[in-house]
Amino acid sequence: MKKDKDIYKMAKEIIEENKFLSLATIDNDGNLWTTPLSYSYDENYNFYFTSELDSQHIINIIDNPNVSFAIFDSTRRVSDVDGLQIRGIVGEVDKNDLEKVVKNYYQFVFKDPAERKEWEAPYTYFLENNKPVYRFFQIMPIEIYKRDTEYLDGDRRIKIDIDILKKY
Repeated sequence: MKKDKDIYKMAKEIIEENKFLSLATIDNDGNLWTTPLSYSYDENYNFYFTSELDSQHIINIIDNPNVSFAIFDSTRRVSDVDGLQIRGIVGEVDKNDLEKVVKNYYQFVFKDPAERKEWEAPYTYFLENNKPVYRFFQIMPIEIYKRDTEYLDGDRRIKIDIDILKKY
């Protein structure tokens, strides 16, 4: 079905063309916390971000690794907005994968080499315990939904099959 192919293509473009996600976490008392984060992703649509270990969202994740997040282009006109809503599970990136994840993150987030050079840290920085302590985290998506832009009588979303998305 042509519409299905377009939906997967559009989902991939949303991920490729944006740099920020809004991550929602919850603490043990049921209090919600949302934070904007820059991200990168891999061929399996795992998402990566870096944060301080003592940040509120990481404290929440340590207690409850279930998260949700949205990716969208906030600079678009309201009538043209499109985006993804994703549920996932967060864990710290394994030290054996860290060098590759860090390199891919900086290349994705900082397209301009001069800007990348200004901000890029070596992967070993994310192994140190000097204050502030930063680590890289991976979000493994469980469900991905995309706004149905063809349904004009209200808001509807379409479930994106992650295995099909990986083929795009």
